[in-house]
Formats: sequence, C-alpha cells, structure tokens
Amino acid sequence: MSDKDRRDNELPAHDFPWPKELSQGLAPGLIWAVTVFFMFLMNWWYGVFSMAAMFIFFYSQRRTPVGQARRNYVQGRLAYRKNNLQEALDYFLAALEIMPEASAIYPAVGDLYFQLDDVAKAKNAYQQYFQRVSEDDITRTWYIGKLMERNMFSEASQEFRKLSMKSRKNIQIGNLMAVCYLKTNRADEAVRVLEPGVRDTGTSEHELTSRYLLAKAYLQSGKHTKAHEILQRIQQDHPNFEDVPQLLHTIPQKK
Repeated sequence: MSDKDRRDNELPAHDFPWPKELSQGLAPGLIWAVTVFFMFLMNWWYGVFSMAAMFIFFYSQRRTPVGQARRNYVQGRLAYRKNNLQEALDYFLAALEIMPEASAIYPAVGDLYFQLDDVAKAKNAYQQYFQRVSEDDITRTWYIGKLMERNMFSEASQEFRKLSMKSRKNIQIGNLMAVCYLKTNRADEAVRVLEPGVRDTGTSEHELTSRYLLAKAYLQSGKHTKAHEILQRIQQDHPNFEDVPQLLHTIPQKK
C-alpha cells in the first residue's frame, strides 16, 4: 500500500482529550444557573437582568486567552471528525500558540502530523509533550506504536526504555519491545526481555506470542537447540501457530 493510500484509509481513530488548561470547570455555569433561577423567583426583571449579565460574562470569557485557545481547539476537533486533517492541525497549532502550556494538545498535533506523513514534526510534537509530562506511559506507548507502524524500530526501542518498570513488565509491552529488538538484530536484548516472563505452559495469545518471539530470538542468536525445543512445544500446544512449522523445518538437526 502506498503512503497516499495508507493516509487516505487512516480515518480518525479516536477523539482528542480535553486539555484541563482550557476548561473553566462546571462551577461558573452552575453558579450562574442557580442565580438566574432564584432571581426569576424573586422578580421577573431581576431574572432577565441576571440572565443578561450571565451572557455578558460568558461572552467576555471567550475573549480571554483561554477562551480564544478553547475556541480554536473546539474548531480543530470538529474539523478532525470531518477528516479535514490539515484544517484540524491549523486550529490546534493556533490554540498552542495562544496557550503552549495546554500539554494535551501536543499529542493531538503529533497524531495529525503522522497522518499527514510529516514524521519529523510529529516526533517533535510528541517530544514537546514528554518534556512536560514525562511519566505518561499510556501516551508514550501510543507514540511507540506510531513509530513501529512506520518501521522506526530503533527509535521505538529507545522510547521503551523511558517507560516505567511497571509498564515494561506488562506482557504485551514486553512482546513489542522484543519485536523492536529482533527487527534491529539485537536478539540478546530480546532474550533478556522475554526470558523472565515466558512460561512453557502459557497458552493465551500473548503468552504464545512471547514463547514464539523468544524462539525467534534464540534462532537469531544461533541457539538452535533452545529455539527448536520452544517451537516444538508451541506446535504441540497450538498447531500451526504463526509460521512455527516452517521454522521447525529450517532448523538444522544434530546427527
């Protein structure tokens, strides 16, 4: 599939989060609503006056930096839902220019740059986010996935090292790390990641994948006997898993 076809088929996959820096919270609206209600109970004209004051207040809020940034961000989300990626990007960048501290916008900008195939700017946007929020493992894992989609396995493996130890112990994360190491011919590192968590009897999808990747890591590092043992057990537990039968036939047997 060409880059253009991939981009055309890469429809919006998620809605962007709402940056807390752009939120007024519910308090002002609730206070005004209660005030207007009681004013109407006291006197009809008081109610009309308080409602007018409420509209003036919220209109004035739109003219503040927060209000202007919020308006751009809302327009960007609407454009994104219509798959107008460049328009959405322009709105998000405008919001960031007004409020660069609105950190949640940076991953949104990064995703749009990825979809527009401007990888350098996408990476820059994500790194700006991680400079502000370094311990967000969920967003970093999402970013790693974007790098792996583009076969940038060396850079993805560097990002894996920045995850917390708790996240790196997750079996899915471990499998992805191993893939990156195998793709960059670092079988020994893949083995170090996988060996502690692999169970010979594990038959869930992720456990089978761990066993399979460990076998491939052994093959890549020339440890054919260990690889053969694991692949044979996988073949017994789950016949025809991935290309296990083919791999078994490629391993030289000792005479």
